[in-house]
Amino acid sequence: MSKLIGLSLSRARMMLFEPFSPRKWLWLTLIAFLAGALGAGWSGTRNIGRAANMRKSAAGKISAQATGGGAGAAATGAVETQAPPAEGKPFRNKLRRAWDRVRNFARIHKALVAAAVGAAAFFFLFFLWLGARFQFVWLNAVMKNTTEIAGPFDDFARQGNSLFGFSLTISAAWFLLLFGVGRWVFLAAKAAKMFEAGHAWSAGEILQLFLPRVGVLGVGVVFLVLLSFCAHQFVTPIMALGETSLVPAFGTWLGIAWKRAGAFVLYFVTWLALKIAAIILTAILSLALMLAFLVIGAILFGIVYLVLAVGLKLKALFLAVAVVLGIPFVLLMMVTSLAVRLPFAVFFQSFALYFLTSLDCGYEPLPLREESENIVI
Repeated sequence: MSKLIGLSLSRARMMLFEPFSPRKWLWLTLIAFLAGALGAGWSGTRNIGRAANMRKSAAGKISAQATGGGAGAAATGAVETQAPPAEGKPFRNKLRRAWDRVRNFARIHKALVAAAVGAAAFFFLFFLWLGARFQFVWLNAVMKNTTEIAGPFDDFARQGNSLFGFSLTISAAWFLLLFGVGRWVFLAAKAAKMFEAGHAWSAGEILQLFLPRVGVLGVGVVFLVLLSFCAHQFVTPIMALGETSLVPAFGTWLGIAWKRAGAFVLYFVTWLALKIAAIILTAILSLALMLAFLVIGAILFGIVYLVLAVGLKLKALFLAVAVVLGIPFVLLMMVTSLAVRLPFAVFFQSFALYFLTSLDCGYEPLPLREESENIVI
């Protein structure tokens, strides 16, 4: 693995610094951003964070609703000795009242909600499709050291559309997993009468209820993450090199991984360790960059403020100049913060491609022979 790491570092240096070209950095940053390579390394990582946040949010809502239901029932019991039968199920009553409010919406409100949902769905599908197509533009950029967009975007249209179908399936699987486990937890809690007024919660009951469901959720998360990881790390290069769709390429990769399972496990452990180090370095660089922009912005806008607002008493002119200078300043800050991640993106993509070549499986996205002589490991 040390040789592959050295080759990947060498390729990142060669692509980005030999020679250094701001124009090339800008185009590669755009390609990597649209391909999703500037995140945590592959798009499935962000889904882990979203899944964890959604899982914590759902657990917090269930606990809050159950606790709130018990407190409300206790307060009602203090005023009335006998509550009406309908008040014995406050959670169900809340759902019924919420549904009644939705049904009583005016037509204009329903139309606005439908339009907002439709627009959100359209943009989600569009950017999911665009990201799938740019996956192959990004692969082409790293394999050929180029910033070409139009050519590979059209050349890999079939592969990109196939990857889009896979991404759509994975997104649906995430939704079904979270929804299914959440509904399973809700029904189990309802069957245990946890939402009933006066229910006494216990640690044993909570563990018995949640641990099996959390275990199933964990297994599902690990499966989807590994599936996405393999698809974006290895299956897409096989699709690009073999000019095939995703299903045959996945079958090819499974055959390779079955024969070289030990090498794949070693690669995954190495990748994970490198990813943790990269996240730490990226955080340090991003913080340093943010502080630098804050200092530069304070000096720049401070001088303009002293000259226009304080010296010439032209506060309106200062506001206009601040807006004119502020927009490109913020855009530059955003682009620079993305460009800082570009060397890591090139490194990790090169690492995956060199590893695929090292397996001697008939695919050579980045040849080891040509560049191994130019680097000292």
